[in-house]
Amino acid sequence: MRHRRSEYEGILNILHICMLILVALFFLLMVLCLWNMARLVREIVKGWLAHRSAAKRASAEPPDDVANDSYTSWLDTCLPRRGLREPCEVNPQCRARDEHSVCLPEKSTCGCLRGYRNIGGRCQFMFAVTEPTLPPAEDAELERVLGISRAGRRREQELHRQSFVRGLAVTGVLVGFTFFVFTVAWLVSRRVRQKEREEAEALPEKYAAPPPYSVSKLGGSYDDMAAAVAYNQAGPVA
Repeated sequence: MRHRRSEYEGILNILHICMLILVALFFLLMVLCLWNMARLVREIVKGWLAHRSAAKRASAEPPDDVANDSYTSWLDTCLPRRGLREPCEVNPQCRARDEHSVCLPEKSTCGCLRGYRNIGGRCQFMFAVTEPTLPPAEDAELERVLGISRAGRRREQELHRQSFVRGLAVTGVLVGFTFFVFTVAWLVSRRVRQKEREEAEALPEKYAAPPPYSVSKLGGSYDDMAAAVAYNQAGPVA
């Protein structure tokens, strides 16, 4: 009986150690998930702020006092100035040479606004137009110039989302496994306590003490009396 009890106690100790390890892993994964979530939110906010500041800078007229007369600044970069019919990427490259020229998106070359004509390498006013003569939308420029960085940012955000989902899945599995181990440990401990209680209740019936020695039945000798007193004081031997 003692050997069986010690075996049950060993199993319970192992289960308790496993539960402590699982609880520690659960809290560690929760910290990792919160850290990944904070990184994802930070990247989203950072990208939004960068796009907003870039749009504001693009809407303003870039300064002319940059590296030298052949370059103009746009979005913290130096771009070469372009004349009419020269290849371009954004409007500031063309406007640095002529304020009435824009970068034509269909040809990616500098050209004159509507109502102006190329005369001697300069955009000269010819006639007024009723339609607005605004340059192409700055969003299109941002899409052209910042397309690669946006795609990289989207891939990075997608990777963060995938890692966050994987972390949640692993956390859910560990929570379920921890609950299962706790349930098994509780059932085993309850069964052990119930079995010990049943054995304790059955112990007096199984190991009932015999009636004490009677000195009168043993003839009343001194040795028999001493043995009876010692037996009654010691009690039954299990």
